[in-house]
Amino acid sequence: EQGYKVADTPAVFSPHLLPPQLGGRPQVRERVFIAAVRADGLSPEELVEHEPVVSNRSSENWDPQKWNLARDLPLQRGKDAARFALNETETHWIDAWDDFVVGMWEERDGERLPGHPIWGDNWVLTKDLRIPSGTPDWKANFLRKNAEFYTRHQDFLDDWADRWDFYTDKFPPSRRKFEWQAQDTPSLWETVMHFRPSGIRAKKATYLPALVAITQTSIIGSRKRRLSTREAARLQGLPDDFDFGDQLDSATYKQLGNGVCVGAVWHVVRSAVDRYQPILKSSAPGLVKAVKASPDDPTGVIKTIETKRSK
Repeated sequence: EQGYKVADTPAVFSPHLLPPQLGGRPQVRERVFIAAVRADGLSPEELVEHEPVVSNRSSENWDPQKWNLARDLPLQRGKDAARFALNETETHWIDAWDDFVVGMWEERDGERLPGHPIWGDNWVLTKDLRIPSGTPDWKANFLRKNAEFYTRHQDFLDDWADRWDFYTDKFPPSRRKFEWQAQDTPSLWETVMHFRPSGIRAKKATYLPALVAITQTSIIGSRKRRLSTREAARLQGLPDDFDFGDQLDSATYKQLGNGVCVGAVWHVVRSAVDRYQPILKSSAPGLVKAVKASPDDPTGVIKTIETKRSK
């Protein structure tokens, strides 16, 4: 209505869909982008497009399963990372569930672990299952699946729970819940984890879940620690000399969780300029020239700007 050419479907894109050479990062972070360009003289019908400037799929034939956190983030080592180590209680929780994962591979003869949430507080035999009236369908479904799971593996689960004091105050209710989304990964310590109110969630250690502006910081199982603030900044495409001052780590995580990956934004900008180039060549030729002359990956430019600013 204001005279801009724009798609009626917003663009949705995540940085893990971009290869590293285009500024991609190993983080699933779907964000909505609305790209529009002023286009005087077009009718209302001509202003509306039906395809967004980018699609939510891999670019340049990139396979997101090729991400490697140690190489592509990269992960820190030494004292800069040590302060993000898990504490003894957290390690105990993961050790217990790791014993569960490793044991279940053998118990199930190599069959993949269940994809539904595993709720230890709801393990009962199917013959004893009672679902209260008014229980939402989704919850009733998970209760039935947990009962079936327990009935099939009762001996293993009872022995495992006894060995780890599972039903004691060593495990708060949220740590007696488990979500396995790591496919055929052999050990929990080889995954990426989140401590969530809904339980411990485990994913394959290829790319990370989205940074969020709360305390659910990803845990790098192979390093037995949380994602560092520097690694979180790298996920958003910021250079290593980008300074957070002396603020608390919690404030830094919150800032980064509210941010957007630079590479993903640049991908959308370049795509929008390419899409609307016939219009922009007359209305903003300098913009077209600048974008076309800029590198595919903005990382080096950002680092140069930040270095000059710090001097």
